[in-house]
Amino acid sequence: MFQKTTIKILNISSSTYRWLAVFVTFTTLVFVGSHAHAQLEERYFRNISVDKGLSQSTVFSIKQDTLGFIWMATQDGLNRYDSKGFKVYRPVKSDPKSLQSYYTRTLFIDHKGSLWVGGNQGVSCYNYTTDGFTNYKLPRSLGEWYVSSITEDPQHNIWVTSVVGGIFKLAAGESQFKQVNYDSFNTGIKRVVYIGSWKQTILIGTEVGLFKMTGAKNKLVKIDLGTDKPSINDVYIDGNVFWVATEGKGLIRYHFETGEKNVFLHSPGVKSIADNNIRCVGKDTDGNIWLGTFKGLSILNLNNNTLENYFHQVSQPYTISQNSVRCFFKDKQNGIWLGTFYGGVNYYHKNDIKFNLLSQNTGRLSLNDEVVSAIKEDAKGNFWIGTNDKGLNYWNRATNTISYFSNNENNPNSLSTNNIKAIAFDNDQNLLVGTHNGGLNILNPNTGNVKRYRHNENDPNSIAGDLVYGILKDYKNRIWIGTRSGLDEFNPKSQTFTHIHLDRAGKRPGSDDITYLFEDRKHQIWIGSTNGITLFYPDNVLFGNDINSQLKEEVITCITEDKKGRIWIGSREGLILYDENQESFITYKNQKDFIKGTIYGLQPDNEGNIWVSTNKGLIRFNPDTKTSQAFDESDGLQNNQFNDYAFCKAKDGMLLFGG
Repeated sequence: MFQKTTIKILNISSSTYRWLAVFVTFTTLVFVGSHAHAQLEERYFRNISVDKGLSQSTVFSIKQDTLGFIWMATQDGLNRYDSKGFKVYRPVKSDPKSLQSYYTRTLFIDHKGSLWVGGNQGVSCYNYTTDGFTNYKLPRSLGEWYVSSITEDPQHNIWVTSVVGGIFKLAAGESQFKQVNYDSFNTGIKRVVYIGSWKQTILIGTEVGLFKMTGAKNKLVKIDLGTDKPSINDVYIDGNVFWVATEGKGLIRYHFETGEKNVFLHSPGVKSIADNNIRCVGKDTDGNIWLGTFKGLSILNLNNNTLENYFHQVSQPYTISQNSVRCFFKDKQNGIWLGTFYGGVNYYHKNDIKFNLLSQNTGRLSLNDEVVSAIKEDAKGNFWIGTNDKGLNYWNRATNTISYFSNNENNPNSLSTNNIKAIAFDNDQNLLVGTHNGGLNILNPNTGNVKRYRHNENDPNSIAGDLVYGILKDYKNRIWIGTRSGLDEFNPKSQTFTHIHLDRAGKRPGSDDITYLFEDRKHQIWIGSTNGITLFYPDNVLFGNDINSQLKEEVITCITEDKKGRIWIGSREGLILYDENQESFITYKNQKDFIKGTIYGLQPDNEGNIWVSTNKGLIRFNPDTKTSQAFDESDGLQNNQFNDYAFCKAKDGMLLFGG
């Protein structure tokens, strides 16, 4: 019997890179890339808010100027953002050239690259030379009042609207805005929240529909969107197609020339947009339509007619920071910026977050512990994930479930301990599990039953010790067990252990305190220990010549072989290369700008690189050029700290790292 919990999980997609790294801190796995089982396109969002210098966390409008600065309108000032941080503009009573509005609501960049700011005191235009503003006062009314939208027509006139229904125009070459009179009584307009320019037409979005303004008398003609009095929040103009975001009536796709209309509505229980209250709409470089709603982010893929929704999840990193998305902006680098209500800004670029994460959380895919200590893929392409304190997690990628196998003190057929150090498989695909102080466990994945093998001082055929840190099935299907008390060969038929403290020539290994086992392409077994390296020839049961003199007192954490057959070794002090011709080791720990410090994992990829997990992130190392590229939290790792034995390469090329 076993303890098992099944949780429905999200499909993990490939990142822009072709790898999927799985790292675990906070019980987090990092995946470096696979296309397999990818249905939902995972998107990871960085949050930029008051903790990084944003003046206030409600962001109504975002624009990028010709210099590359990102401008953000908030409830408490205008923010200019670059890679160094924020500069905040607020009113200064003694300075008439300062920004006139604390409450900034809308931004616009005109054809000359000038930035226009609409707020609760009127319109301001930024002067790049003086770092100040030209301020324009508009007629105000009592109660809530602010500039709601700004645009420019083909004649370079600047048009603005106020939320209470005012429309104003600054003619090219003039210095004052003039009010535009229109028939608000017969149209029923009391609020104007959007103004846009399309060809030679001014579009007006109101609480009673979308209008076009025509003629010298500014006649308003209502556009038939197929629904009665839709309250307009935003319009994205895509050629002759208008994507219209409404309050309460969903998204309307309107073709201006043909009059064709399509409505996208939220419908409980089926795949639909997150909410019918849509605050903003825009389009990314791949042609997807993004909808910021009151209850989440929706993305329409027009190429395959699919829709995905994204929501804030407290325990998940890189989800949107708040479900109420107020504005959308695509920058010149094709990055997406989302302003939210009291959640700051969310930034997305498909090349930004390079790693997919699997962590302990309250979502649909969750590990059950905060530290991952071992990872292995089974014959079916699913993953067994050992943890430090909660036993085994079985990630079934085919059925989208995750199961937990833990120690139960009242069940002798459960794991002997929850501290997992090594995982391998026998010929029947039973799980060989090495534990810390719990000996060897063999788990039948079909029944969940576990057979425990513990050290017994009175039984010479029992396992050498209960600290099992290395397990290896070699090319002849022999099973080798590395314990902190020596090397054993395990015979599954007789269920006995043969101790290899001395080889056939009477020679001892460099140390019995074994930390790692690795078989190279010549079928030699490299034994890592707390006192260096020993080479073992299993067919002859002989230990190799003394190659360990250079590595004495080195604690070996991992061993791998690159595509050219070179042996690389990770230790507590750095990276080591074995020189086969000289039968000696080259250590890099004292070389400048090289990989130093504790190395937890070495895993080659399909391109010939070696991925190195450390306590300072992940490193992609080219063994030919000796060059490396480091990845840390800024690249999407949830944490820079990785763990011993927690790395794996899947059959499809995906790399997984845990911490």
